[in-house]
Amino acid sequence: MQNPKMTPERWKQVDQMLNAAFELQPEEIPQFLEKECANDPDLRKEVERLLAADGNAKSFIESQVLDHPTQTDPGNLVSFLSETPDVQSPFSSTGILAERYHLIRKVGKGGMGVVWHAFDVRLRVDVALKALRLNLRKNPAYVELLRKEVRTAREVISPNVCRIFDLVVVDQDVELISMEYIDGITLSDLLGESGPLELKKARDIAAQFLAGLEAIHQSGLVHRD
Repeated sequence: MQNPKMTPERWKQVDQMLNAAFELQPEEIPQFLEKECANDPDLRKEVERLLAADGNAKSFIESQVLDHPTQTDPGNLVSFLSETPDVQSPFSSTGILAERYHLIRKVGKGGMGVVWHAFDVRLRVDVALKALRLNLRKNPAYVELLRKEVRTAREVISPNVCRIFDLVVVDQDVELISMEYIDGITLSDLLGESGPLELKKARDIAAQFLAGLEAIHQSGLVHRD
């Protein structure tokens, strides 16, 4: 459960520590926390709690062995890998996938894959499709992470968190996550267009962020985007 005293400033501090910790080897983390949290034992406890929930994702990926499936948080590995360059899509152009999904446009990319806006011609609704990038599609560990992301993310129920629909298999046995498509602009785009926000609007946006984070953390997940 989220710490009731957790403020946006505190969450930013925790997130910074998590980002730094995930860049280290597992054996380096205790010494890092000892140094960086020497004067803040509560911060260290919170970071350790979230790291434990994440199940040491980096070690899991490198070993490619599912030794501790109940402790591994696959959903967080998308965030953990988000800084990896050279993202490629398994699709060379727009078209129809599995006689069901009409690809409209690419809307985002990360270290683990690419997200497309698509139209589900069977259900007649817009969806977002996330696919692993080309050099990860044949790696059993990453494919398993994609599957586990669906299982764990579906446990999160919140109007502030994008809904996950299903894991679907399309052309050439490519596995995709089908999820809610939300049309709009990013906070970065909003700030770029309008500049600094009024305090009331900024607080409203921050409250929505925190509500979504609370739902995610209550489900035992660590969101690191």
